[in-house]
Amino acid sequence: MLQYYLQRMLGSAEAMRLVAEKSGIPITTVPLESMKMAMTVIATGPIVLLYPFVQRYFVKGMTIGAVKG
Repeated sequence: MLQYYLQRMLGSAEAMRLVAEKSGIPITTVPLESMKMAMTVIATGPIVLLYPFVQRYFVKGMTIGAVKG
């Protein structure tokens, strides 16, 4: 859901820039690369913040499911 919203926002910014460029309206440029980087941080933030709390469950699951031979 979050990734879809961020992709839609980026598409809207790109479309707005293209329409303004074709119509000749002077518009302040939206730094799309900076916007992409900010969206990347926003999308990975919850994962980075949640991982330390659930790390023990990942380790436990890996040791239980390990094949010993």
